[in-house]
Amino acid sequence: MLDAWMQQVRPQTLIAGAGALTAIVALAGFLYVLKPALQARGELQQERVAALSQVEEANITPQALAAAAREVADLRKQLVGASWGVPLEEMESFVIGGLDRISVRHEVELKSVTPGQLGSVLSFDELPYQVQVAGDYFSLFDWLQDVEQELIPMVTKGFEMARRGESVTLKLRLVAYKPRRAES
Repeated sequence: MLDAWMQQVRPQTLIAGAGALTAIVALAGFLYVLKPALQARGELQQERVAALSQVEEANITPQALAAAAREVADLRKQLVGASWGVPLEEMESFVIGGLDRISVRHEVELKSVTPGQLGSVLSFDELPYQVQVAGDYFSLFDWLQDVEQELIPMVTKGFEMARRGESVTLKLRLVAYKPRRAES
């Protein structure tokens, strides 16, 4: 049957049909394979040119570097507070001195400070303290706010409050956090 059909069709028609079929396959290959790849390549080249122009336009001056360094220092201070330069061995006296200084400022009696066992949380050393203070309620409130702000990062993990005559006694579990330095 195929032989009979081939004898009826002229060779020029077969060649034209094969050529048309080849052209359709080539067009489909271009549209579905090559065109998206070429478009993606063009987009990447445009992004590259834009990025290079931004780098060339960036005007990094000594003033900009100094401003960036100040911003990093401010962020570090927010993260680790005043304890940044204090060695771990001196943290105990640093915290006790800070608690005493803040107590005097707020006229709060610092009755006791007991350091706890050194621990670790993620990449921080954790230094717990049992603290007992006495004073009027509002002075204790202001004292606690200043402790948490000035001895950053210091958090209150627990507390007990008891009234003793005219004053209030506050027992706290405060925890100071200090980033671990990279081992050299």
